[in-house]
Parts: sequence; C-alpha cells; structure tokens
Amino acid sequence: MLLFFISKLFAVYPYEEVQCPLGEDFARVFSLTSQNQLGGYDSDLASYAKGEQFRTFAISTCYDNFFSLYGKDFHITLSETQRQNVEKALEKAKKRLLDQNNPLLWERYEIAADIYQALSYSDSLIGQLYLEASWTVRDSFVGYHQGLNGPKSVEQVLSLGVREIAAQTDPEKKKLLIFNLARVAHRGGYATIRDQYIETFLLLPNLTSKDKQSMKYVQSYALPKEQYYQKKALESFRKALKNEELSSKESTRILYLVADLYRRLGNKEEAQTRYKKVHVTSNDTRLQELSLFFLQDQ
Repeated sequence: MLLFFISKLFAVYPYEEVQCPLGEDFARVFSLTSQNQLGGYDSDLASYAKGEQFRTFAISTCYDNFFSLYGKDFHITLSETQRQNVEKALEKAKKRLLDQNNPLLWERYEIAADIYQALSYSDSLIGQLYLEASWTVRDSFVGYHQGLNGPKSVEQVLSLGVREIAAQTDPEKKKLLIFNLARVAHRGGYATIRDQYIETFLLLPNLTSKDKQSMKYVQSYALPKEQYYQKKALESFRKALKNEELSSKESTRILYLVADLYRRLGNKEEAQTRYKKVHVTSNDTRLQELSLFFLQDQ
C-alpha cells in the first residue's frame, strides 16, 4: 500500500498504432495534448502531473524485438547500415533486462538510449533519456504530492513534518507520515534525510509484510537503479558540454542539470562550482533561483 500511495486518477493520452521501423510489429505512439503540473517539480527539472506522468508513455516500444524510441521519432527510416547497428545494440541490450520477455519502463528508456547512440544522435539527447529514465524509477517510489514545487517546498514540508511526527499519536498515521517524508526528501535529493526516515520507518513495530517488501524494493532496487541512470546521464551531459555546439540556453540548462546530478549523487563540491556558474551566467530565472537556493543551503 505504502509504495503506491498515490491518487488513482489516470490521464488519458491519445495514441495511434504505428508500423515499427524494425521488424513486423506495430507500436503505440502517444501524444501529449496537455498535462497539468499539480504535482510540482523537482530540482532536476522532473515535473509531476496529477495522475499518470506522460513520461510513462513517451517511449514507444515494438514488442517483437524491443526496438524503442521516443514516439515522435517512429517515422524514421533505417538504412541497411543503421539497421545492422541497431540490431547489434538490441542484442546487447536484451542481455541486461530483468525479465527477458518484458522490459521495464526505465529499461525501455535505456534501450532507446542504446538505439539513439547506434544512430549517432547527440550526447545531450542521450543524457536526457538517461535522466528521464531515472525519473521513471523515482516515480515508482515517490508517487504524487500536490504542490511540491522545487527544493523550497521540500524544505518547508520536511520542517513541518518534524512537528507533525512529534504530535502524531496514531501508529498507522505516524507510519505513513514517516514513509511520505522519506519520499519528499528523496524528491528533493536529500539522501541523508531520506535514509534517516527510512531507518526510522524500518524500526517501527507495526510494519506489515507488504511494508517491508515495499521498503526492500526501495532500498535494494529503486534507489541504486535511479543512481545508475543518474550517473549515465551525468556522463553524457558532460560529454555534450565538452563536444557539442549548444545554444546558450541549452548549455546553461545542461550545466545546471550536471550540478544537480552531482549534488544528488553526493558530490557537493562539484555541484557548488557549477551552481555558481549557472547563477552568474543564466538568463533563466528559475535556474538562477534554484542555483542560488543550493548555494545558500550550505
């Protein structure tokens, strides 16, 4: 119950059945007509809607061979050389799958990254795919929290949470509150606080077997897998900053993401250096404000 504590309101995105660029299958290609952002956003720019996130549907997959790309790119026509390169990438990717017959959502993002790499797409695009893959893993843990708009909101909720825990006398409500605060801390990228709440949660005397299974999933799979994709995103974004001719706006956005990924991965020194640069050079008000927040949050 706790792992998927989320409003069961599902967005309906229109889709069409499209012939796969490789193989004989058809894939569903979804369209984003509109999406609310009632669930706010995280410091690494992940946004949240009330209901299903569009990123759940953004990658289209052919299930006869697991060919995966952003749905908007399914019009692509492969040359014979590209086809061979993609087939090699798919053969390698399939060996990584947790279930050889059914790739998980984030695994489909990783397959898409492999294919885009085989097709010589940019490191900035590859980095975005890995970043979004990390978001989908996070979604499986954090769920929906209305109005959690960036790190300031996270800080306020965590501060309020300390008082609410002290005042809460109902064991079941206290358990849920502690779990939700762990999720809020995780959305903020505050690993130490998150882990403290997880440890507190695991010491509670009223845990059910489902509670324990949920937390086992979080600790042993979700958190390491999210970090895995964050590291791959960081590597690709750093390559993009070094090798690509980016617009000033895109360069600053990627530099900010590199800063926040370093912070989330525990390298505060590398993060601070880049936050400073973004704060000084960016014309994007939100990136300036986010960077300043973390520069002051020493």
